[in-house]
Amino acid sequence: MRVVRAVIFHPGARDEIRALPKELRYRLGRALMALQLGYRKHPKGILVLRAFRKKTEQTPQSEILLARRRLKEMLDGGS
Repeated sequence: MRVVRAVIFHPGARDEIRALPKELRYRLGRALMALQLGYRKHPKGILVLRAFRKKTEQTPQSEILLARRRLKEMLDGGS
């Protein structure tokens, strides 16, 4: 029997996902399901910190900083 991990959304990420086109939301949902059944482990589950359309190969530094800030918020219990 496989354990399905919880998916926990930062409130900002939830709003960002809702703003994505339907096809992208569908693809994201499938990717999250794969993660739920996969090997990435965190005691709280899968933490979704940010959702945006990546248009270049390199992730902008501002996106990395935002994700780090949201991770800290979630781990500290702020969200």
